Amino acid sequence: KLAPALADLSTLGAHMQHVHEAYVNYYLQVSKIQQLSATTTDPPTAADALTRETQYDIWCYGEDDWRFQTTGGETFRIPIHTPLPNKQYILHDGASITATAATTVLQDLVNLFVAAPGYSALPFTVAWTAATTFTVTYKFKGVVDDLARLSGASMILAAETTAGSSTQVEVQTITVPSVAAAQAYELTSGAILQTAATATPATIADLVTKILAATAVAAQGYGAYAAMPFTVVADGTDGILVQYKATAPLNPRTLPILKAPVTGGFSSQVAVRVVNQGVGSAENFAAVPSTVDSRNQALFTTSQAFKTAATPVYTLDLTPPLLYVPVAGTSTAGVTNTETTITVRTELDEPGTVYCKAVRRGFDPPTILEILDADYKAATVTTASASSFTSNNPHYLANVVIQGYDRPDNSNPTVQTPLVLGTQYDLYCYADDDLCSGCRVTNGMPYFSSTAVASGFHHFVQSTKVQTRTLDQTRPNMKIVAKEAISSTEILVTLQVDEGARVMCGAWSTTPGATVAHPAALATDSDDGTALKAAIGSALTASSFTCTTPINSAACTATGFLVYDVDDMNLGPSNLSPVQSVADREAAPITPTVYAAYNFRYNEDIDVVVGGLTEARQYDKVYCFAEDTEGSETGANKMNFHLPTVITGISQANPAVVTVANHGLKTGDKVSIAGVTGASATVMNAVHTVGVTTTTTFEVVGVDTTALASTVDANSLASAPGAFNAYTISTTIGSIRTLDATPPTFTHLAIKSPTAANTAIDVQFSLSEEGTVYCRAERRDAYDPATYSIEVNRILAANWFSDHPGECVSRYVEAKCTAPCTWSASSNPPCQAGGTALGPSTLTPAVTAIEKGGTDLVKEATLYTVWCWAKDAAVDSYGAYRRNYMSHAYVNTAVTTQPSSASPSLGGSYHNVWVVDTTPPTIVHVSAESIREDTIQVTLQLNEPGTVWCAAAPVSSAAGVCTKSQIASAASGVACYMQDHITLGQLPGGDAFASYVPVANVDVDININKLATSAAGVPTAFTPLGSEKQYNILCYAQDDWFAQACFLPTSIDANRFGADPRSPTTVVCGNEFNTVNSGWGADYWVAPTWTSVQVNSNLATSAADATTYADSVGAITTLDQTKPQFSVGPIASWTSPANEQKLQVQLTLDESGTAYCMAVRAEFAEPTINEILQNNEKVDCPSTCPTLELTNNLQAKTAFDIHCYIEDDNVYPQIKNGFRTILKRNAPTPLAVNCDTTASTGLCHRITTPDTSEVQLTVVSSDAPAFDTIQVTFKVDEVGTVTCAAIVVADSVTTLTIPGAGTWTYAGIASLSSSTSASVVITPAMVGINQELVITGISNAAKEEQRMATICGAIDIPVAAEAARASSTASITAYTQAIGILTLLDESHPKWTYMKVRGSSETQISVTFSLDEPGTAYCRATRQDSGETSLSINRILKADHKLIYTAANLAASDKVTLAFDKIEGDDTETLTSATLYDVYCWAKDATLQHSCRAADVTEKSICETFPRPVGQPQSYVDTPFGATAPLHCTGAACAGGKVSTVRTQDSTPPSIIFVEAESTSETTITITLQLTEPGTAYCGASTSVLTSTTYTAFKALVVGGSGTPSFATFRNFVTSFSQTYRNFDITVTHLTPETQYYLYCMAEDDEINDAALVDLDAAEAQASPGSNNAMSSPQQMGVGTVVTLDLTPPTLSITNVVSTQESVATVTTSLNEPGTVWCMGVRDRFDAPTINQIIAANNFNQGTGSAPTITVEVTALERDTSYDIYCFARDEGTTTGATPNNSPNPGNDIPYSMVIALKRDVHTRGDSTPPALCTTNTVVSGTTCVNNGLSPAHGATGVDTTAPFTLTLTFNEDVTHGGAASELKFEYTDPASSGTAGDLTVDLDTPGAGATVQFTNNVLKITLDPSLAATTPGAGLYYVTMPAGSVADLRGNGIPANFFADPLVRPQSTDANAGGGAYYFTVTMPR
Repeated sequence: KLAPALADLSTLGAHMQHVHEAYVNYYLQVSKIQQLSATTTDPPTAADALTRETQYDIWCYGEDDWRFQTTGGETFRIPIHTPLPNKQYILHDGASITATAATTVLQDLVNLFVAAPGYSALPFTVAWTAATTFTVTYKFKGVVDDLARLSGASMILAAETTAGSSTQVEVQTITVPSVAAAQAYELTSGAILQTAATATPATIADLVTKILAATAVAAQGYGAYAAMPFTVVADGTDGILVQYKATAPLNPRTLPILKAPVTGGFSSQVAVRVVNQGVGSAENFAAVPSTVDSRNQALFTTSQAFKTAATPVYTLDLTPPLLYVPVAGTSTAGVTNTETTITVRTELDEPGTVYCKAVRRGFDPPTILEILDADYKAATVTTASASSFTSNNPHYLANVVIQGYDRPDNSNPTVQTPLVLGTQYDLYCYADDDLCSGCRVTNGMPYFSSTAVASGFHHFVQSTKVQTRTLDQTRPNMKIVAKEAISSTEILVTLQVDEGARVMCGAWSTTPGATVAHPAALATDSDDGTALKAAIGSALTASSFTCTTPINSAACTATGFLVYDVDDMNLGPSNLSPVQSVADREAAPITPTVYAAYNFRYNEDIDVVVGGLTEARQYDKVYCFAEDTEGSETGANKMNFHLPTVITGISQANPAVVTVANHGLKTGDKVSIAGVTGASATVMNAVHTVGVTTTTTFEVVGVDTTALASTVDANSLASAPGAFNAYTISTTIGSIRTLDATPPTFTHLAIKSPTAANTAIDVQFSLSEEGTVYCRAERRDAYDPATYSIEVNRILAANWFSDHPGECVSRYVEAKCTAPCTWSASSNPPCQAGGTALGPSTLTPAVTAIEKGGTDLVKEATLYTVWCWAKDAAVDSYGAYRRNYMSHAYVNTAVTTQPSSASPSLGGSYHNVWVVDTTPPTIVHVSAESIREDTIQVTLQLNEPGTVWCAAAPVSSAAGVCTKSQIASAASGVACYMQDHITLGQLPGGDAFASYVPVANVDVDININKLATSAAGVPTAFTPLGSEKQYNILCYAQDDWFAQACFLPTSIDANRFGADPRSPTTVVCGNEFNTVNSGWGADYWVAPTWTSVQVNSNLATSAADATTYADSVGAITTLDQTKPQFSVGPIASWTSPANEQKLQVQLTLDESGTAYCMAVRAEFAEPTINEILQNNEKVDCPSTCPTLELTNNLQAKTAFDIHCYIEDDNVYPQIKNGFRTILKRNAPTPLAVNCDTTASTGLCHRITTPDTSEVQLTVVSSDAPAFDTIQVTFKVDEVGTVTCAAIVVADSVTTLTIPGAGTWTYAGIASLSSSTSASVVITPAMVGINQELVITGISNAAKEEQRMATICGAIDIPVAAEAARASSTASITAYTQAIGILTLLDESHPKWTYMKVRGSSETQISVTFSLDEPGTAYCRATRQDSGETSLSINRILKADHKLIYTAANLAASDKVTLAFDKIEGDDTETLTSATLYDVYCWAKDATLQHSCRAADVTEKSICETFPRPVGQPQSYVDTPFGATAPLHCTGAACAGGKVSTVRTQDSTPPSIIFVEAESTSETTITITLQLTEPGTAYCGASTSVLTSTTYTAFKALVVGGSGTPSFATFRNFVTSFSQTYRNFDITVTHLTPETQYYLYCMAEDDEINDAALVDLDAAEAQASPGSNNAMSSPQQMGVGTVVTLDLTPPTLSITNVVSTQESVATVTTSLNEPGTVWCMGVRDRFDAPTINQIIAANNFNQGTGSAPTITVEVTALERDTSYDIYCFARDEGTTTGATPNNSPNPGNDIPYSMVIALKRDVHTRGDSTPPALCTTNTVVSGTTCVNNGLSPAHGATGVDTTAPFTLTLTFNEDVTHGGAASELKFEYTDPASSGTAGDLTVDLDTPGAGATVQFTNNVLKITLDPSLAATTPGAGLYYVTMPAGSVADLRGNGIPANFFADPLVRPQSTDANAGGGAYYFTVTMPR
C-alpha cells in the first residue's frame, strides 16, 4: 500500500489511473517525488515537486478492479462552490434538459442560463409573462447590425420563439409547452450554467437531476455509460452527491458531467471525484466497509521489474529561460554604441543563447522569427563575475553585437542592412536554453505573456524593449538638387541633408556696385564652418537678405531652420531647439506618424529661397550651411568651410602630417591633396581620410612618407571635397543671376512727321536694355482715338521689328558695359571712361504697310498712329529666354516728351504721324447734268482729300460773260483768267462753286447756278443760268496737305486757314513732335507752307487742259420744269340724241400739250395717272383743245367725277411737266338735274348720266344650304332694293308651273311675312357686283328636305325728280323661274336601329347592323389591352372596313353584316385568335344639297345636287352601343357605336416554348417555359421515354398524381396575353435523388371560360365550346435527361486505426457512396483541427463503387506519441453518368460535428529504428559530429597505437550493449600477405583484461591498453567489424549487419560476423 486512503495518493506523490481495458496504453502524469518517512517501512507522508532536467527512477504498483465488478457501484461528488459569488459551469455540447417537473422548476432552470459564447457579457433579464412564457431582454451599447446572427447565437433554449427588435434591444419571447408534453430542450453549444445568487445546494441538486435525467444523458458520446441509473442528492453545503450503478467498470475520466472547478480529481479532464464506495440500490448505496479488500494486487517484484525496464527517466526542461536585459524603460546602462553598432549586455537564468534585433524607434516590435532571421546572437558564458547583473551564481552572460538592421538576402547571410548613425532604435531580445537530455527542441521565450516574474527579468520578447541611439560623429552632408533664380529678388536652392539639421543659406555678389559686401573671412579662411554660420546669421539679422522656406513661409532665423529626422529632434509643444540629452529624446520621441507631418525631412527635397536681392544681378557667392542637431553626447556636427588651401609642408612620417593654415578639418573628414611633387607625389595626390588634427596640421591616415620627400609650392593645395564642405556646395551652386523681371522701356522714341518719303514711316528708338522692338501703324480715321486700345498681338502681327543691343556697343551680362565701356551706377547712360554709347536704332526696314507683306500700304497725306512695343532678352538661370514684355497699358500710352535714359518714356504710341504728300490731286469726272432750270450739278471725285472749284460758261457767245474758249486762253490779270474766274478767289462757302473733299475717291456734288461776268480780275457780278440753255463746265482742284499737316479744323468754312491762308506767318502750323522729337535734329520736322501748297496744287495752266476737261464733260442743257396751265369749258351729257352713256368736256392750255380725261363713278377711289393714261381718252392741244368725248365705262343714272392728266410736250432727256386734276366748271343757272353742286364754290365737278329703264336683276345661282335657309346670288345694274320670298310647293310643281306666276308685283312680294322673305338695299358700290340674299328661319320648314320656290323683284332709287321704277310682273316671273325649285337640306346624322358584333372566327369579327336612313357604315377594332378608351373617326376611316346601307335596305328593314379580319385594311397580319377587342363603328348618311343656276329662256334654270353627307359625331361613336357583346341592340336602345369586349374565336391549342430545365434539389426539377396564349401547362418527369400517352391521360397523371410514371400536380397558369411569351416555372416534385428523368409538358388554353356565349335571341343561339383547345400529346422538353441532385453528405465510418510505422497511422474507413476521405492526426488532447486544416494535411484517398472501403495513411507523425485522428469526407456531388462526371453541384461535405464525433485515438509505434553513426556537422547531445562518428576516421593513416588506443564511435542516439553477441573485432591484414593473424576481438559486454568499453549516452569508447600489444602484429591495415545486434538503442533496436558497409571495404573479409562490412585505418607504429 502506498497510502492509507486512495484520496491521499496525489498529495503523497503517488499517481493513480483506472484501467478499464486490458492491453491498452494508459498514461499517468508523475509530478511529485515522495519524502520518505523516518521509518522507511511506513508509507510516505509528504511529497515534493519534480525538478526539471533530473534523472528519476519510476516505481509503479497495480491492482485489478475485481472488487468494483463484484460490488457494482461507485459514488462521485460534484463540488459546488458557495453560491456567492456566482460561479459558472459549462455544459458539454449536446446536453439536453427535459421538463418533467412543474413550470416553476423550469423557471428556476431558465433563470440560471446565460447567453451563448460571444454574448455572455451582455446584461440581460428574464421575465415571466405567463405561466408558460418568459421573455429574455438583452441590452446593447451600440446598434445591432446583424439581428439574425444575434438572434441565432443568443437563443438560450432551442424552443419555439417569436422575436421583436429595435436598434437598442432585442427581445425574445420563449413559449414553454405544457409540462405534460415532457418537451426536451437542447442547449446551444457552449451554453453556460450559472448558479443564482440565491441558489442553494438543493436547488443546484434539483437542476443537476434534471440535466442528468434527460433522455440523452449529459455525457453523450460515452457509449456504455449513457444508460446508467443514478441518483443525485445534496451533500452538505459544498457539493452534490451523484451515485451511479454501473454494469461495467467505471472511469471517472469519461464522465465529465459538469466542467466545474474541483478540489480533486484524476486529470484536467475529470470533473468528479470519488468520495466513498458502497453497495446498494440505484437510489441509495450503502457504504462498503473499509475492511473488505477483494482486489488482486501486484507483487513488489513486479514493481521492481517495471522500474528496471522503464527507468531511469529524465525530466524534461520545458521552461523557457528568463532574460535579464540591463536596460529597462528609458535607461541606457549596459548598451554601448558606435555609429554603426549596438552592443547589448544580457544575462540568462540558465545556459542558452540570446538573440537581439534593432528596429526604428516607434516601429512595430519584431516577431521571434524576425529576431532569429537577423541572426545577431551570443551564447551565454558562465562566470562568477561580480560585474554581473543578478545575484545568481553562476552567471550566464551574453554580449550581443548588433551590426545591422536585418539580413535581406537569404542566399547570402553576410549581406546586412547597416545601422544608421544618429538614429533612435528600439531593441528587442529573444533567448532559448540549451537542449536538455531527452529533449527534442530547446525552450524559447514566448512573444508575450501576462505572467509576472522576478523583478529585472524578462520572460517574453515584448518586455525586453530597450531604447537606444547610435552615435553621430559625422558632419551633415548636403546635396544640391537644383538652383535657379525664381524672381528679380530671389534665388531658389533645392537641397537635401542626410540627417536632422539646422540649415541656412545666403548670397553675396562680388560684382561692381554690390550693395552688400562679401564677408572677407569667407574669401580667405577655412574653418569648421563657424565663420560661415556667423556670416549668414549676421546678414539675416541685418536684413541684408532674407531666407525663407516656401512650403510654410517660415523665415530662417540667425540659427537656420530645422530639418527633421525621426531620431534627433526634441519636438516638445513649443520647443524646436536641438536635443540636449537622451532623456529629452525619450521624453518626446518622434513617431512615424508625427514625423510624416513635418514639412522638412531629411533625404527629401527642401526648397530654400534667398530673397531681398537686387534685380538682374550676378550672385557668385551663394552659400548653404548645415549643422546637425546632436546633443550633449557628441556635440553638433557642422559642415566645414574649407577653401582650397596652400600646403606649406608635408612631414616624412607615418602617418604623414600635412601643414595647412586654418584647415577646419576634423578626424574622419575626407581631404583631397593635389599639386604635390617629389617622391611622395604618387601617394599624396589623392583623396585621404583625416586622422588626428591640430589647428594647422592634420594626419593622413594610411600614408607613410617616412622615406618619401615632398615638395610643395603655391600649387600644392588641400581641399575638402564632398557634401560636408560648404565651400564645395557653393561651387556646386555656382553663380546665379537674379531674374530680370522689369519690362524694357523706351529711352528714346522718335517718329519723323511728316515722313521723309510718301510711302514709309521711319521709327527711331533706344531701349533701356537689350531687346526687340515691334511697331505697327494704323490710320487715324480707322478707329476712335477716345476709346480705341490696340492689342499687343496686333502689333506683333504687323511684323515690323528690329533688335536693339542695349546701352553700349559691347554688352556685359551683368552691367551692360564692358571695356572700353565701364559701368557706373551714377552715369546716364551708364557708359563712362571711354565707353562708346550706342545711338538710337532705326526700325529696319521702315514701316511701308499696315502689316509686312500686306496690301494695305502706307498712303501719302494720311494721318497715322504708330504703336511700338518691346520685349527684352532676359534669360533664366538655365540660359533659356525668360523675356519681359511691355504692358498693354504702356503701349497705349502716348509719348508726350522725348524719353531718355534718365527719364524713360511712359508710353509707346504716337497718335499724329503724317505721311508726306508730294503729288497734286487728280479730278475724276463722274457726271454732269442740269438739275433745275437754272442749275447744273457736277459730280466728281478727287484721288485725295482737297478742294475743287467749278464754273459754267455758255456754249454760245453772250454779252458780258466768258465762254469756254475765252477762259482757256485768258492770261493772269485779264478778263476770264481761269483762277480768278473759277475760284472767284474764295474757298467753298462764298460765291464760288466749290466743295471740300474730305475723303478720297468719294463722290462730291457741285451745283452751278450763276455766270460770272467777264470783267478783269476776280469777278464781282453774276447772272443766273437760263432754262433750256447749253453750258460748258470748267473745274480746278487742289489737295489739303497744308491744312492736314498743320492740324487745322476739318470743317469747311471761310476761316479754315486762318485770316489769310496765303500768309504763313498768321497760320498756326506745327505739332507735338517739334518738341518731342527734337532728337532727330533740325530736319526732323518741316512745316508745310502755303507756297508749298501752291506748288503741290493741281492747276490747269494751259488752254488745252481747260478745253480737254470741258470737252470731256460736254455741253449741258438746263431743264424746263414748269407745268402747263389750263381752263375748263362746258361739261355736259350727250344730248343729241339722248344717250345715257356719253359725256362732253372742253379744255384750253397755255402751251402745247395733251389732256387725258377719265370718268369715274362718284365716291369711287381716284384713279392714278397710269389709269387715266391707260383709259386713252385724250385730246392734243396746240393751244385750245377740241371737244373731248367720254364713253368708257359710263352707265345710265350714274354720277361721275371727271379726272384729267395734262402734260406739256417736253422730249427726252427732259421729262414732260404734267399734273393730275379733277375738272370743275361753273354751275349753270338754274341748276340742271344732272349736276351736283358744291355750295361753297358754286362750281360743278360731278355729273350724272340720265335714268330711263327699270332695275335689271341677273340671277347667278340659288342654293339651300341648311334645313331652314335659301340663298340667292344675283347682281343688279343700278342702285335700289331687291326683295325675295320663299313659298312651299308640292312635289309635282315644276319651275314653269309655280302657282301665282304672272300675277306677282314687287309690292306684293314686299308685303309677305318676314319669316319667309328678305331684302337687300343696293348702294352704288354694290352695282354690278354679285350680291347674296339669304332667307333664313323659314317657318314652314316643318321638316328637312322640303321643296321651296323663291320669288324676287327690285325697285330703283330715282335720279333727282325722276320716279322710282319697280320690276315688272314679267321680270319677277323670269327671276323666279331662273332661281328654280330648291329642296331644304337634311342636317341630322344617321342612327343605328340594330347592332350586333361578335367574333365570327379566329381571325374575323362580324358587325350586323341597320340604320334609320341610307348611308355608309365604317368599323374598326382595337385590342382591349391596348388601353384605348376612344377611337377617333379618322382612324376608323383609315381602317377602310365599310358597307353601304341602301334605300332599298331601309325600305325592307334589312340587317346587313360587315366582316373584317384585320385592324386596318392594309395590315399584313390578321386579327389574333382568342383575343378581346373593342369595336368602334361610325356612319354617314347620303344627304344631297340642292343648287340651281340661271339658264336660257327655254330651261329658265338648271338645278343639280351634290353630296352633303352628315356623319355621326365623335361622342356618338364613343358611346356604348346599348348592349353587351355578343348581344344586340334595337331601336332607341342603340345609343352609340362602341362595342366592348368582342372576342375572336380560338380553335388552336397553345404552343409550349421550352427555355431551360434544371434540378434545384434532390427531389425536384424546375422547368422554365413560355406559352403562346393564356392557358394552363402541365409537366411531369419520367424515368423512361413516353411513347403513346394521350393528352387526357397525361393530364390525369399530372393532376391526379397516379399512374406510371407517378406524377404529382405540376402545372402553372398564364392568365392574360400580357403574360404570354414570358418565362414561368413549373417545379416537378416527389422525385428520387440522383436519378435521370425525361421531362414532358402539355398545354391547353382557357377556351371554355373565355369563349362562353349566351343566347342572342331565339334564332341566334350559340353554345359554349365543349372543351379547351389542347395539345394532342405531351411534348418532351429539351434533349436528353435531367438528373436530380445529390445534396446529402456521405455517411462516414471509421472501422480501424492502427500504427505499424513510427510516423504513420493507417485509418480504415467506409463510405455509403463514392467519395474522398481526408484524415489528420493531432497530438492527444490538442484542439481539434478545422476541416480546412484536415484537407491541407493532404492525407487522403478516394473510393468508388456504392459502398467503398477507403484506407488513408496519416504521415509525418512522431513516433511513440499519442494522437487524435480526425477524418473528413466529401462525396462526388451528383452523379450524371457522363465522363467526366461534370456534377452540377460541388461535392457534399460531412458536417464538422461528425468529424468531431468520429475522433479516434492512436499511439504511434515506438522507437523501431536501429541506431546509426552520426552524420558530420550534425549536433547530437550538444556535441557536433565529426568524421561521421568515427575516430580514427575511416581510411586514416599514421594511427599510433603504441600508447593506450581509443576507438570512439558516436551514434545518432543513446546506445548500450546489444546482448551476448556484443563483440567488436579488429582484423589485421599484413600488407605483404593476405593472412588474418593478429585479429583482436573485444566483448562489449565483458571486455576482458586490457580493454575498456564505455557507453556514455550516444558515444561508445573502446580503449586498448598497451598490454595487448603482443596480440597485434604491427603496422598495417586494421579493419573494424561489428556483428548485427552488438549495439542497441535504449529501446533494444540493434544495429544491422554490415554496419560498417563501405565501397572501400575489403571484399575478402574472413569474419563471418563482419558480413563484408568494416571500416579501416592504417597503423604506422606497432605497439
